[in-house]
Amino acid sequence: MNTTRRTLGTVAAALLAGLCWTSGASAQSGNPIKVGMSLALTGSGAPAGKMLQAAVGLWRDDVNAKGGLLGRPVVDHRL
Repeated sequence: MNTTRRTLGTVAAALLAGLCWTSGASAQSGNPIKVGMSLALTGSGAPAGKMLQAAVGLWRDDVNAKGGLLGRPVVDHRL
């Protein structure tokens, strides 16, 4: 169980680090960049999935507060 959480944490950190490449643009323009992923929000994988969902939300808010990604706002894509 601990290995699964560590693996999910590592994957989430790698994903967020790769997406954190922001530009110095102060004004957000253009179409938003949609970020989405498959997360388990029910069942045995729900605790880790909900933590990742919260982490992506925090990252999204932080990136948008700094001007967006490549000058474009970031939104999370939910079905």
